Amino acid sequence: MGHEITYQARDVSDKFTTFDDKLVVDVGGGEQIEILNFGPGHTPGSTVVYMPKRNIVLPGDLAYNQRMLALFSYTNTLEWVKSFASFMEYMPKDVLVIPGHGGPTDMAQIKKDTYDYLKYMQESVEAHIAAGGTDVDVGNIDQSAYKDRPVYNETYKNNALHIYKEMTGGDMGQSYE
Repeated sequence: MGHEITYQARDVSDKFTTFDDKLVVDVGGGEQIEILNFGPGHTPGSTVVYMPKRNIVLPGDLAYNQRMLALFSYTNTLEWVKSFASFMEYMPKDVLVIPGHGGPTDMAQIKKDTYDYLKYMQESVEAHIAAGGTDVDVGNIDQSAYKDRPVYNETYKNNALHIYKEMTGGDMGQSYE
């Protein structure tokens, strides 16, 4: 009997509002929010919510604060860097950032913890490949500067391997997008 009641709630896609790059929503009281898409980040659909009147942004998983990034089969770090660069260009420098992971912070910290880490890893993996390194030893890339971040031990080797596979056309594994 229960499935008869809940079955209609399984597919609610006809209730979705879609947009390409920007959707402005008037939430009343003279306040508007901007729902933004700068491109893929940690996930293929990294939606950002910006409240210009309050100068607050909620970038979801596009931005991390003082936490190690975790890369999955559907994560494209090459696109993430481009998306993050567009995000940085759009946002005011003094915006309050409430990221998908970590506490509220500023753009400088988010850049350091997300963009700079990804750029460091991409450059390190590229150098590793150029030096003849393989997927077997890519996890040895020095990431010790990030060892104090939560979930470092669980993610750092996989992050290096993930970026190696992106750069060499390796199998990224099962994607759930």
